[in-house]
Amino acid sequence: MATSVRAGMESRTDLAQVVSVVESHQDIVDAIIASDPAAAGASMKRHFEDARRALARAQPRKEK
Repeated sequence: MATSVRAGMESRTDLAQVVSVVESHQDIVDAIIASDPAAAGASMKRHFEDARRALARAQPRKEK
């Protein structure tokens, strides 16, 4: 997990992207504290989709 977290954070190229990650984590925490599983699930889904896109952008493209 530490490797994926490091890769995820390294794929963020500016402060706004890092702030977005922190805010997405806060959304998840807020939903859990509010005992709102639907909101927590939606926040997790958004977070994982954002992470997947960021990692995909950071991957070097292979030439065919």
